[in-house]
Amino acid sequence: MSELGACETSALEFGVQPLPFTNRGYYIYVTEACNLRCSYCFVSDKTNNRHLTPDMADKVLAFVKSDAGGLKNTYIHFFGGEPLIRPSVVDHLAGQLRTWSQERGIKLKLGITTNGTLLTKQNCEVLKRHDIGVQLSLDGSREGNDVHRQLMGGTQRGFRPAGAFDLVQVQNYFEYFGKGRPNCRMTVTIHNVGFLAKSIRELHERGFKSFSIIPDADCGAWAESYLAQYEAEMAKVFEYWAAHREIEVNAIEQTMDKLVRKRVSPHLCQVGRSILGITVDGDIYPCHDFSGKFATDPVERARLLIGHVEKGFTANQHRFSELPTEKARSGNGFDCSTCWAKWVCGRGCPYMNYARSGDVLQVNSVYCATTRMNVNLALRWMSTLDDCRFLRAKDIAAIRQKLARAVLNASGGDEEAPFGRNKEGRALLPSPMKMRQLGFDPWADRGGNGVAAGRRLAQQGPGRPKIKEAGPPMKTGETNDCV
Repeated sequence: MSELGACETSALEFGVQPLPFTNRGYYIYVTEACNLRCSYCFVSDKTNNRHLTPDMADKVLAFVKSDAGGLKNTYIHFFGGEPLIRPSVVDHLAGQLRTWSQERGIKLKLGITTNGTLLTKQNCEVLKRHDIGVQLSLDGSREGNDVHRQLMGGTQRGFRPAGAFDLVQVQNYFEYFGKGRPNCRMTVTIHNVGFLAKSIRELHERGFKSFSIIPDADCGAWAESYLAQYEAEMAKVFEYWAAHREIEVNAIEQTMDKLVRKRVSPHLCQVGRSILGITVDGDIYPCHDFSGKFATDPVERARLLIGHVEKGFTANQHRFSELPTEKARSGNGFDCSTCWAKWVCGRGCPYMNYARSGDVLQVNSVYCATTRMNVNLALRWMSTLDDCRFLRAKDIAAIRQKLARAVLNASGGDEEAPFGRNKEGRALLPSPMKMRQLGFDPWADRGGNGVAAGRRLAQQGPGRPKIKEAGPPMKTGETNDCV
């Protein structure tokens, strides 16, 4: 594979045989316009009124239907700019795609990224009707958010009067989309990193339960002092998370899960193959980030444009055919193959790597540094937490079996058989649902406290500790889910 940073520009030829794929996600730009002026945004000109026209929207639809027609499932995400500037286009696209997917038997997932200022009840009704998942871009509390996310006419570096925090329609977001795990995407830069822990705490108090922390590498140099500040703030975030296990923080959850799995992906994110970014002109880029930043640069466009919805694909797509992990190089000079953080590191986002160095395989130095910090903090906490997620599958099964036996003993034992008997007359163990009802589920909360409760119950020895009434016994021979 030719390194993208070193490839030469040439006349683009369309109609090249596309790369094979087994799954595909499409990020569709509804518009490049936006009602905010976030200083880190890669869409440089948000006043150009470039929108996805009705004619081009139909051409995009035709491309997606043809391209994804053989898939069992697919994902489509509406992007911008601020896509809710054009809610009628979102409504049209989503409606057409839902009808098509149902006719073809394709499982379709829809999503949208929004700054939240246009989440009116009317727009929320559109999103809810089409079952569109909402990714809310909110960088933190008022101080953390308004540093960069400003109104039209605001200054480049945010002063509070120009900030957009108070315009985000949080109440509508919670009313329509808050039944799951309300999430916000937090872009962290050198200018707002000092508010990170405070932002997590205050947003959680407002009702958010999931946080995606994304360190941004393009908004000022991350000198050692800023990296040290990031580590200090993340230490506070870990501590807050440990005390409030109902919340999710991507930098924590994903780091710990990857450490448990200890499996290195053979390739970077499959941009250009499993992900496509489609502009308002119908141009196709490896992902939405590439199209947002480089579409207006003729040289970069010649290097990165991989197709058009009407003309087909270009040879550029084949430059993304393989992005092998083994060929990635750290922007900080580490040996990736022997790095102690390699189980977690995905070798960075191809876009952020390219934006930083012009080479998708040179790992962004900021990503490298912050990932190592997250791993270090995760290992410290994993050594102290009693969490079922850190156990192997057979260990979890053994704990569940012991817990079920302890619940049975505490509820009357084999003699009373409160959960019924099997055909042989042996007392049945409580089902997972029954254990949840009794308050002894290893997954009753995300901290695995059910495991600790089961261990305590099992260790109480003889006697019959107090427990909720198990309910009437089941009839002999009646089936029950065994643990």
